[in-house]
Formats: sequence, structure tokens, C-alpha cells
Amino acid sequence: GIVGMNKMMEHYCNELQDANSAIDMYSWRKKWGISPNEFTHTILFDGLARLKNPLTERQGRRVVRIVSSLIESGKLNTIEFNSALDALVNCVNPGYVFEIYDMKPKGVTKDSITYTTILRAVAKLDDDSEALKRIEAIMATIPAKLIDGRLLFEYCKVWHTRKNLRHSQNAMIAINKFFDIDLSESIELLEGNPLSKISLKRRFPLDSFVINLFLDNCYKTENYKLATNTFSFLQKKHRNLLK
Repeated sequence: GIVGMNKMMEHYCNELQDANSAIDMYSWRKKWGISPNEFTHTILFDGLARLKNPLTERQGRRVVRIVSSLIESGKLNTIEFNSALDALVNCVNPGYVFEIYDMKPKGVTKDSITYTTILRAVAKLDDDSEALKRIEAIMATIPAKLIDGRLLFEYCKVWHTRKNLRHSQNAMIAINKFFDIDLSESIELLEGNPLSKISLKRRFPLDSFVINLFLDNCYKTENYKLATNTFSFLQKKHRNLLK
């Protein structure tokens, strides 16, 4: 039955790291007349998202076809949609995740997990121009009530991963703006900087991930003095967050 097939898909993904067999199992159940239950799609997508090796082009296309079929039949919910995005973030072709994100399926309400996941996908884009267009469009659509520290961390990572160092240094500027970090020197936003379009009522607390990203960005953009001074400050004020 479907419970056994769900277990088999889990086994293929978690134990054998075999995406093809997991997707095949999902497809074969149709021939065998076995209907999915409320856990089937999430189990498949979550398993594919956690594979150590990314999905190949062909495997990613198969996932897109599954998601498209669910959307057309009106059987995709928000949890499954988010899981599918997560699976396609783990694919050699980042274009697939944007393909289903742009479908705007009925019955799916984008939440903070949706936006956080799609920002992870943007960070993987090699083309700076495409990434900047994507991030501006996405941030413009996120309701203020859904913006949290995790989402902003992924937003900062998008900037950090840019090849152009002028764009990349926006990561530390964003961290300074959105998180409760006190710097030894001020960082001014230049006129026209896209960060100036985002306003929050409060800054979010620091954690070790944010601190590490800030320091990494300082070194990447050759802001060594700022990195050293900030690290010294953090040793005094937030030693527990330095890992």
C-alpha cells in the first residue's frame, strides 16, 4: 500500500541516496493503482532536498513535471509546494526552482518558508545581473509580517555570493541594517542602493550564523580592519556567539 511505498521512497533517499529510484517508485505507484496520501509528496520532495549530491538536469525536470501535474489538478498545498522548492534548490540547474515558483499555483499561500527557500535559490545563481533582478522582485512582494531573521539571513547571503565585490559588500551593509550588530565604524548607504528600499520597525538579534557571514564578507571584500575591530567587539559583548 501507500504507507509501504512512502517508506521505500524514504529508504531510497535517506539510506541509498538514490534519487532515480525514489522518483521511479513515485511514478510506478500510478501503474499499480496506489493513490498518494497526505504525506507522499512531502516525503519525496524532502528526501530529494536532503540528498548529498544535487539532482541532475533530468531528475530536476522530472520533479518539475510532478509539481506541474499537481498544480494542474489543484492538488498541491503550501507545505508540498515549499518542499518541492527545497528539492529543486538541490539541483544542478537552479532555473527549475524559479520555474515552479513563478507558476503561482492556486491553493498555495506563500509563507516565510517559501520566500526563505527561494532566496536560497537566488544565492546559487552565478549571474549577478539575474540574481539582482530576482532579489529585487522577490523582496518587493514579501509582506512585512513574514520578514524574520532567517529570511533576512538568506537575503544577506544572496549579496555575499555575488562575484562583483561592489555588490557583495552589500551583505555586511545589510547585516548592519537588519541585525543588532554594533560596528566600530559607520557604514553609509549610497544613494540608489537597493537596501534603502527595505525598512523594518526593528533589528533582529544576532546569532553565530549572522556573525560568521558578516566576518566572511569583510574578508571577501577586503574590509580587514572592520573585521578585526568587529571581532574584538564581539569577543567582549557576544563571546557566546563566536564559534
